[in-house]
Amino acid sequence: MTSLTGEILESAAADAFLETDLKNIRYLSGFCGTTAVILILKGAPEPVLITDARYYGSIRRTGGLFRAVESSDFTGSILQLCEKAKAGTLAYNGDYLTVSGLNRLKKRLGKIHMSCRDDIVSSFRTVKNDGELKRIKEACRIADDIFLKIEKKIKPGVKEGEIKNLIYNMSRDCSAEGCSFEPIVASGPNSAVPHYYGGGRRILANDIVLVDMGFIFKGYSSDLTRVLFTGKIKPIFKKIYNIILSASDIAVEKSKPGAGCSSIDNEVRKFISSSGYGKYFIHSTGHGIGLEVHEKPYLSPGSRETLSNGNVFTIEPGIYLPGLGGIRIENVFSLNRGKPIRLSKSRTYNF
Repeated sequence: MTSLTGEILESAAADAFLETDLKNIRYLSGFCGTTAVILILKGAPEPVLITDARYYGSIRRTGGLFRAVESSDFTGSILQLCEKAKAGTLAYNGDYLTVSGLNRLKKRLGKIHMSCRDDIVSSFRTVKNDGELKRIKEACRIADDIFLKIEKKIKPGVKEGEIKNLIYNMSRDCSAEGCSFEPIVASGPNSAVPHYYGGGRRILANDIVLVDMGFIFKGYSSDLTRVLFTGKIKPIFKKIYNIILSASDIAVEKSKPGAGCSSIDNEVRKFISSSGYGKYFIHSTGHGIGLEVHEKPYLSPGSRETLSNGNVFTIEPGIYLPGLGGIRIENVFSLNRGKPIRLSKSRTYNF
């Protein structure tokens, strides 16, 4: 059994552990399909990846550290494997196993005791290895490259939706697997809605345009937000833009190994509040990024997590003035040898 799966089983404090989340399954095994579970068994020489006939052949050919099992009855296979290993307890990822799936397992497993656990694997995913970091860097490079092209297309008369379609098209014409989330192109007062998903408004002269987009490279995501102006910039926007830049600098300065994620968020929040815009900062300071565009660690008020070397995360404070517009600047950072390294290279304004 690999060191990692052994640690997972130890954390689960059970004879067996069942993982059903596909992102965690990809992280552990490299499996990229749509149907599979992983079963880790105490005393077994290797973990088991259970999938159906569509994927079984390709998994067998790739080899690896997992034993592949083909099955049309996952519950039955889990029971058989647990009985063979004499597993008396089966822990499972309670964040992802459905209620119906849990009920099926309980009905079939009989005397095998099932115990719910938090998402154990996601905690291991927070520290990226060199291969993962390389993929995230490339995803960030793609975002920077596409932003440079998109920036030239944002002009008065163009609809928000046209820019969104360009982003989608560009994601298909490069090495990306696609967008890591639906792009946001929000102009004028729409930019005051952090997760605006419309597209019908035409960009005006002397307008503000917020663009939030990310791309996937070999499973790993990027996330980039920039604000553009199509002419004369209102003084209020220059003011809050500079506040956001300063807030970002504070977050970067505080991002060190051992730093509490909630304390970083608190420092940013205090600064924005002292600038007179506290009530207009309505989301967290940042989030981890990797196989998912939002994952641990979370730089948020309620977070109990601390940063460590190997973490990759965003810093993205924002101020949103209803009916007027909003500013958010988002970059991806990796924490390496005690220092945050900025992976997003797209320029910002210097007022």
